[in-house]
Amino acid sequence: MAKGKILLIVLGFLFILVVGAGTAFLFFFLQASPEDPSDQPGEIAHLGEFVVNVQHQRSLRIVRTEISLEMMNGNPEEKLEKNRARIRDAIISVLRGAGEEAIEDPAASNIKEEIIEEVNHILGEDLVRNVFFTEFVVQ
Repeated sequence: MAKGKILLIVLGFLFILVVGAGTAFLFFFLQASPEDPSDQPGEIAHLGEFVVNVQHQRSLRIVRTEISLEMMNGNPEEKLEKNRARIRDAIISVLRGAGEEAIEDPAASNIKEEIIEEVNHILGEDLVRNVFFTEFVVQ
């Protein structure tokens, strides 16, 4: 009977030791790394309203939208202002060339990706992180 109690005490001690070591490992080695600056929200640049005629096989449709861009680095407002006409033209071209499926997609993810690609190309570097449609109406 004494051997059973000793074995139980040793197993209990080993269990506590393993749980403690596991907790220490998780606490010290798997802590979240400091936040990556690219995870921080960027500055928002409002581009205003866009009204575009879109020709589809069935009919002529009108897209009216307001677009804002989330920027990656600081405040590239000067670069955006210099290229505002080129950026607006590129966005109008993207909207006009969008297929019916892309326009009727609730997330409009293909259109957003294409706008990000075009605007970053115009700016000469990857400054645009995301596109927000603050209004999107198809008639």
